[in-house]
Amino acid sequence: VLTLAGSSFAQGDKISPELEKQIKGNNSFAFDLYQELKAEKGNLFFSPYSISTAFAMTYGGARGTTAEEMAKVLHFDLESDKFHSAMSKLNQLHNGEKKGAYHLTVVNAIWGQNDYNFKDEFLKLSSTHYGAGVRRIDFVGNPEKSRAEINGWVEKATKEKIKDLLGPDFITKDTR
Repeated sequence: VLTLAGSSFAQGDKISPELEKQIKGNNSFAFDLYQELKAEKGNLFFSPYSISTAFAMTYGGARGTTAEEMAKVLHFDLESDKFHSAMSKLNQLHNGEKKGAYHLTVVNAIWGQNDYNFKDEFLKLSSTHYGAGVRRIDFVGNPEKSRAEINGWVEKATKEKIKDLLGPDFITKDTR
């Protein structure tokens, strides 16, 4: 079974050429990823949009060959400034008014080691375009407390729909 999260926008929502290009890129990534995952036995459920958004946030801090390779694999086909604006607009459209029997809410967070010196440019980009900012915790000194804090945030952000996202021993002293 393949389940892909789709988008439907209200009539009158203006889709810019950049946003349309990003939606097509997200769809291409979704089908590429499905081609890789479909060999596993059993049912398959994944959210390519969530995966794409998570990588989009980290792409904001990538440079050089890493950024080029991420853009190629993930189908991030717009220039950086237009790309992050298009992803931001897509998140805003998803988080719009309740449509029908469901309400989709997209939430994002970046969790970083508390003593790591993130570049101001990256912090601003993740906050401005993804509403994420960087939440600083101590992975090294207290992995279990970090896991509990992340799980608590996820549970609250998903209105208790997702509990215990990260299992015991998921975070270790090597997590950064």
